[in-house]
Amino acid sequence: MKTTKTPCDICPFRRTSLPGWLGDYTPELVIDTVRRGDLFCCHGKIDYEDEDWKKKLARDEDNIPVCAGSLIAMNQMCVLSRNPEIMNLQRQVAKKFDILEPRVEFPKHHHSLPGKKQKGY
Repeated sequence: MKTTKTPCDICPFRRTSLPGWLGDYTPELVIDTVRRGDLFCCHGKIDYEDEDWKKKLARDEDNIPVCAGSLIAMNQMCVLSRNPEIMNLQRQVAKKFDILEPRVEFPKHHHSLPGKKQKGY
């Protein structure tokens, strides 16, 4: 597994990210993944349109691109992954980076699609 020090330009955790751009994931599913300290891959480095993207990742486990934004969110939520590789990557990311606050801002941002009425936010 590998990561960058800061989130990529299209990271869904950035304040400038495109609202709702999470593929098949819901904001709640992404935050649950972060809360558990689980792997969340970088959106910018994986071709999700390729039907074999999961198989390709499995063949090259050393180079799985982990989302730096998710690691920073884990750190902000005081979550330490139980996976030693992810835990090590958590130590490598920027200590201070202005991302969407995971519990409130992230879901609110990604539910705020243009023209869509929001419920509960």
